[in-house]
Amino acid sequence: MVKLNIYYSDKQLILEADGQVRKVQSRISSNEALKIECQHHLAMLYGSLYTLNQFNFKNQIEAAYWLGDESIREAYRKYKNLGWYDQLMKDNIEIESEVTQVQVDLSKYPYPALIQGFIVFRKGYSTEKFILNGSCYLQKTDRTFPHNPHGLFIVNWQPELKEIKK
Repeated sequence: MVKLNIYYSDKQLILEADGQVRKVQSRISSNEALKIECQHHLAMLYGSLYTLNQFNFKNQIEAAYWLGDESIREAYRKYKNLGWYDQLMKDNIEIESEVTQVQVDLSKYPYPALIQGFIVFRKGYSTEKFILNGSCYLQKTDRTFPHNPHGLFIVNWQPELKEIKK
């Protein structure tokens, strides 16, 4: 089986978006794979907690709760107290997010992480932009698809939101 696996993994091809067929050549280490999973896990948090509209916000918040500890619920309560979700429902606002950078230190456990990005509140043609930076720690846990496919758990989520003045 090992010989077959090596043989076939050396013969894999991939069809690129530009129509080119290329041989799959890269093999990544388990450390690189873990780093990619950590980065994607944090991007999932951004997508769940900070990409919302009046139709999806309850499901998005529920999805965010699967990714980490009570600190995510605290962030939700903070935004709720600021009136985000009432405004979302009342004024048909959409909140979009984008991750611009994720840093994870795999030399320490739990893994300290920093995430940078921004969110945009859209109401018709009007927009408000915010820089959203966050810090946390990532711990390993059981994988539960589709709720927590990376087997990582966010601990001590500390978001920092700053409005970008026009």
